Amino acid sequence: MSDRILDLIIQNSDRHLDALLYDNAEYRRIEREISRGFRRLEQEKLTKRQSRAVDRLLSAYNAESACCCRLVYEQGFKDCISLLKEIGAA
Repeated sequence: MSDRILDLIIQNSDRHLDALLYDNAEYRRIEREISRGFRRLEQEKLTKRQSRAVDRLLSAYNAESACCCRLVYEQGFKDCISLLKEIGAA
């Protein structure tokens, strides 16, 4: 399967994943926990330098998580396609 087709499948699936996440209680709980953490961090009155350091760290964690999710998601598609080919369904 070409990378372009895989890109289109993943792009179209993103809409479904958004709905799935927002309907998930665990996801919503984690979002609330993150919000509380940000509020507590704001109360710490960090210097601009400290705030930038925290922001860079959080941005790096987010980028790492997004990369991991994308790679795992793509691998899941590839595995599914391989399985379908193996059983003669594709």
